Amino acid sequence: MSPFPRPSFLFLITACILATCNDPVENNTLNEKKDTAANCVAATEKKAPSILKDVILNEKELIGKKRLSAAALVDFTQYRQLALKTIDSTAGDENGFKYHIIDSLLSKTGLTVLLLGREYDTENIAWIALYDDEHKLLDHLQVYYDNAEGFLSVESMIKNNQVTVHTRNDFDESKNESTDIYKLVNNKLEKL
Repeated sequence: MSPFPRPSFLFLITACILATCNDPVENNTLNEKKDTAANCVAATEKKAPSILKDVILNEKELIGKKRLSAAALVDFTQYRQLALKTIDSTAGDENGFKYHIIDSLLSKTGLTVLLLGREYDTENIAWIALYDDEHKLLDHLQVYYDNAEGFLSVESMIKNNQVTVHTRNDFDESKNESTDIYKLVNNKLEKL
C-alpha cells in the first residue's frame, strides 16, 4: 500500500466538500437568514423614533450669543421654499425683516426640522418648521418671541424629544403665564 492517498479517494473527498458547500437547502437557509436579518434591521430603522436636537431658546442663547443674527440669511428662493409667508403672516419684502435658518434640528428621509428666525429692530421670533422631502411645510410652531416693550415673551426648551414652550403675557391679566409641551408624532408637533 502506498503512503499517498489514491486519486479516487481524493476525488471522493473533494466531491463531498463541494456538494456540501453548494447544497441548495443550506444556501436557501443561509439566504433566508440574511433576508430575515435585513428585514429586522429595516423594521428597526422604520420604527426608530425621530430625535430632535436638544436646544434652549431664550434671549441669552439666541440674542446674547448671536445665534440668530449670525445664522445664515434666507435668500428669495429659500423664502419661497420654506413657506415663510405661511409661517409668518406679517412676512414681506417691504417690512425690513431678516429671516435666518438658525439650525437643523432633525434630518431624515421624509422629514426635515429646521429652526427658523426673524430678526428686526424691535422684535425677534423663532419657529420650528417641519418639511417633507419635497420641501412642503408640514407643521410649524413659534418657539421664541421678544420685543422692545417686553409685554410678551416666548421661550422654549427642546429636550428628550419634547418641545416645552413657556409664554409670559403681561397683556392678559387672567392668565399671565402658560407652559405647553409638544412632541413630534407622525411628522407633526402634537400638544400633550
